[in-house]
Amino acid sequence: MRARRPEREPAIAVAALCLLGLVLRLLLLGSHSIWFDEAVTILAATRPGGEFLLAEPPLFTWLLRGWLALPLPSSEFITRLLPALLGAASLPFAYRVAREWLPSRGALLALALLACSPWEIAFAQEARMYSLVTLLTLFSTYALLRARAAAPYQWMAAYALAVALGGLAHPGFFMILPAHLIMLLLHSQRKNTPSPPRRGGEGRVRGVPFLLVGAAIIGALPGLLWLSALRPALAHTLAHPAESPRMVLQFLLEILEAWGPGPLLAPAARPVGLLAFAAAFALGLFSLKRKPAFVLATLSLLPPALLPVLVATGFLQAPMLRYAAGAHFFFLLAIAAPAFQVRSLRWLFMGGLLALNAASLGAWYMGAPPMHGLIPSKKPLREVALFIISRSQKGDTVASVSPSSSAPLKLYLPRGTPQSYILRDPTIPTAMEKLTGSPVPLARSIRGAKRVWMVVSPVRFGDAPEIPGELMPEINRLLETPLRYSFPGVDLYLSAVR
Repeated sequence: MRARRPEREPAIAVAALCLLGLVLRLLLLGSHSIWFDEAVTILAATRPGGEFLLAEPPLFTWLLRGWLALPLPSSEFITRLLPALLGAASLPFAYRVAREWLPSRGALLALALLACSPWEIAFAQEARMYSLVTLLTLFSTYALLRARAAAPYQWMAAYALAVALGGLAHPGFFMILPAHLIMLLLHSQRKNTPSPPRRGGEGRVRGVPFLLVGAAIIGALPGLLWLSALRPALAHTLAHPAESPRMVLQFLLEILEAWGPGPLLAPAARPVGLLAFAAAFALGLFSLKRKPAFVLATLSLLPPALLPVLVATGFLQAPMLRYAAGAHFFFLLAIAAPAFQVRSLRWLFMGGLLALNAASLGAWYMGAPPMHGLIPSKKPLREVALFIISRSQKGDTVASVSPSSSAPLKLYLPRGTPQSYILRDPTIPTAMEKLTGSPVPLARSIRGAKRVWMVVSPVRFGDAPEIPGELMPEINRLLETPLRYSFPGVDLYLSAVR
């Protein structure tokens, strides 16, 4: 009986999909203005010791600091190029991880979904750490699988290093570790292709699961120590008053919508998208054998399931889905699982899902936020700053109602431009005010000024850009009747000082 030949890896197709993913992450990369979270990260990266003022681990800030120190022009595109490249770098590891459970065609379908995912593209197009978390989640999973299959010590060390870097990137990375433990206990070699060949020196090591658990614990220590140091700030910011608590069912629908087609579909198409991705996910798990199905369900569902638990214990006020960003690919992997088994409908099946993604991506590239309440805004603060610069006079000052516009304007307005914000955001820890500046009452912020530009931009995307009612008596007393200029999501007022 002839031995079955190993399945040939489609290197050209993998490279093409990785290139497509990179292009989609670079498309219109610099079209949006820097928004608040990006601005704070950039300020921390450009000021010595700024990472110690953030209520988050420092790895991405360190990487961004090195990136911005390169002799490159200053622009939104260049600043966001780092996370875009990190997001694209996760694609090859996604394919290798998918090959653990699926044949090459199934892994290609999973890679295609990740390359075109509205969720992943949105996070790769902002100067924040979430694309780095996805990369480290996939690399750590790949290292864990390699160490479990051949048990070389170098892959155990690689896994420990990936866990250490993940813990220093974002606290949400730790949510994948319980899923890794379950995967380790229930690990099953893929049946469609033979196990990867052992290279020289890659012999079996006894007690591999225990050694890998030890590697995870050792790797997690730096991130846990950093989080312990951040505990006062985290206690202030994790219970985020701007995000209302959500019912478990509503949160599950948000997971399905965000990790599938994204909620930018037309209202009539949204239920179709939800049902399509939900049915594909369920069918994918059902089509796999018991252990692989349970492993993929654990990897994709356990991290977001921990978020409502943290809400119930009071650690989070609302489930923030972006904390579980690393688990997203495993959801897509389960969706791709049934496609290679239904040969006659494979490309129709995947074409329909990719068409839904394309519909969401079209809206994202047109400037809409990718999902409800997740990324507050891509408001045109760059255009607001240019408008102020083009019409400013000697004796002008700039006053923002909240730091949501004040922090980005620190980057957009020329250095030395008098500017401040009036109302404190209760979600910002006191330490971070060294980056954003402390709030300044209106009377003091306009002292000595002839005119004031007041920028009204709410923190949350859906809120109207209205001057808070508590400011109106003071504004009427101190300022003349203003001229109003409107931008999408931002109102700009120019008033003479009485």
